[in-house]
Amino acid sequence: MELNIWRAPTDNDRNLKLRWMAACYDKSITRAYATRYEATNQEVRIFSQVSIGAISIQRF
Repeated sequence: MELNIWRAPTDNDRNLKLRWMAACYDKSITRAYATRYEATNQEVRIFSQVSIGAISIQRF
């Protein structure tokens, strides 16, 4: 399972798009630390402990 925080920018986001891409939000990374499930006759629930972050870029 992977989380994805990126979405296509809308017209209202046109001024933020380049800042989002500079922060690498379009290249986010997900790490799962633990995952478990509970199943019953009617449903399955999935529980995960995850972190999500963007690649960091060193400033000059």
